[in-house]
Amino acid sequence: MENTIDVGKYKIPQNGIIKLPNSKLKVLSKFLSKDKTKSMRYTGEKGMDGSKFFEDDRLTIVLEDNFYCHFISKMTLKEAEQFRNNLTKVIEYKQKGGKGQIVMPTHTITEIKEKIKNQKLSKKESKLILSSYSKSLKTE
Repeated sequence: MENTIDVGKYKIPQNGIIKLPNSKLKVLSKFLSKDKTKSMRYTGEKGMDGSKFFEDDRLTIVLEDNFYCHFISKMTLKEAEQFRNNLTKVIEYKQKGGKGQIVMPTHTITEIKEKIKNQKLSKKESKLILSSYSKSLKTE
């Protein structure tokens, strides 16, 4: 997954929060841009000003405000499927009247154990982290 945040023309306030009241979240089958990144290829098309268009075939979610994309998340199909599955589980939880905070993890048990090992956490801290994920983690 590749995520980008671009504050663009906005001045960042002291509290670091930029409100975008007219923004819209959009899901795109691919991302088109005049700016090329390493994952993008030339489409063969040019704009009215002669600039080239580039595309990235990954599924993309953007937060758009006044036709400007401030947040861009490009996902492989596997990542998008995991996102969809997690979103579905959270929606089902809310539909059943769930009131608590649940987090759908994006890591496997093995990845979490490796991260714990690399951070050299105590056994108590490690157990706490694993138990907080254990109810929603997929087994490998």
